[in-house]
Amino acid sequence: MNRILRAAALVCSLVMLACFAACTGDEKAKAPDPAAAFERILAEVKFAAPLEDNSEYAEYMFSELPEGTTVRMHAAGGQYTDAAILFTVKDEADLGAVRTAANAYLESVKEEFRLYHPEEMPKLENAVIRNVAASLILVVTEDVETVNAILG
Repeated sequence: MNRILRAAALVCSLVMLACFAACTGDEKAKAPDPAAAFERILAEVKFAAPLEDNSEYAEYMFSELPEGTTVRMHAAGGQYTDAAILFTVKDEADLGAVRTAANAYLESVKEEFRLYHPEEMPKLENAVIRNVAASLILVVTEDVETVNAILG
């Protein structure tokens, strides 16, 4: 009888351990691929105006980024603040500096638009800034629900 109880307890323990291992997978494995997520954002998120690829100007706008950081920047022109920006770093330790640059960008856009297009301020206040692997994604849009769904 004692052996049966021990065997049952062992089997239950192994089943519980297997269930626990299945539920607590590696979080990095669950993170979306940054480039694929960025492409989905460009394709699926609703922006106030079409976004243009302004990546060639990113080095001027973000001149203080850590060495080796690449930037893909798509933004609406004129009276809209809508934008999607993907920063990719060589070393994840550089993400703090990139986040600082992204926040500085948001603050400068707020200063520009505060007086002339105050209706754009809620988008800037609710901008999504998310680390995804060795990247940071910044999105300015009213459609933050879709952005958050894509980024998980």
